[in-house]
Amino acid sequence: MLLALLLLGLLTFSPVETREAVLTIYVCQVDTNNPEMHGGFCPEGPRTYASVKVQPGVAACSWDLPMGTIFSIEEDPTGGVYQCLDRGLLGAGNPTHVDVWCMTTSSERCGLPWLAQVGPRPRLTIILPEGS
Repeated sequence: MLLALLLLGLLTFSPVETREAVLTIYVCQVDTNNPEMHGGFCPEGPRTYASVKVQPGVAACSWDLPMGTIFSIEEDPTGGVYQCLDRGLLGAGNPTHVDVWCMTTSSERCGLPWLAQVGPRPRLTIILPEGS
């Protein structure tokens, strides 16, 4: 709910901290030119660790980020806001690792082209809604 309000601009936020992280993506559909990636993480499939369907803005996060953590990625040209609503085999958080969900590997919004722009080790800004 907080993520939806932030994305709609109905809620403002305050930065709490920044940290470097490993960034990867997980997807529903793998394009034929990326056979090394695994897909199948689709909205009609199993729910995330937080029991929600995958959708834009969902991220799987290492265990050092509490479930529900909201963050932005400083190098993200889209200005996206993401929320830790899933887990994965991402380690214990040394370093922090976030795996952003995307519909396809070719998506300009969050696929491999976006990942190449952002880089593999961007800085995350952990944010809290105003008044929290």
